[in-house]
Amino acid sequence: MGKPPTKVVKSLVFPVGSVPASLILLMKEFRLIVNKSIRVAIAQDCRSKGKLSKVAYRSLSAEHDIYKQYISSAFEVAMGAVKAYRTNLRKGRRASIPYLRRLHMKAENQSYHLDRDTGELRIPLDGPGPGRRPAIAGLTLPLSDWHHSILSDPSWRLGSINISPDKIIVTVQRGIPKPYAPESIIALDTNESSLDGVAAKGE
Repeated sequence: MGKPPTKVVKSLVFPVGSVPASLILLMKEFRLIVNKSIRVAIAQDCRSKGKLSKVAYRSLSAEHDIYKQYISSAFEVAMGAVKAYRTNLRKGRRASIPYLRRLHMKAENQSYHLDRDTGELRIPLDGPGPGRRPAIAGLTLPLSDWHHSILSDPSWRLGSINISPDKIIVTVQRGIPKPYAPESIIALDTNESSLDGVAAKGE
């Protein structure tokens, strides 16, 4: 048996009619990094995200003018695809080298800012440089009453964000509540003429 879960995770889905053109370009860059990472992971027999980072981070960081934390997220997506590819090979199934075709981007919670009251989302496009601030893409997520009920509760912490051309998914998580520990117990027994009961508390 595995370890019992220690947290609850929810996915908040926000349909968007369109995203800024700068985000489309960012998703294309992210897709390119993922596909490069997949080829490196297979060629270098990388079995973990950490190994892939040691092998590929420096060169990809030099080749792509992108917010650097996105490269780590790309490694995670790439290793997920490579793991599925190796599983198919191990089970004797035909499998081609994975290739990410759809536009998509994943970022961890340190990589974006979400105003939990207004839904204003700010996503850096590149890293800061000498004498300049990073470029930012911004849009406002359509918050429903249900979204507000989650985001207004500080016990829910923001997690990763997944961006595609038509929707944005924000994950939130919190610890599992402690099991209810009763302090007393009452038992009742009834028949046609009486009601008997017993109560126990503590010892």
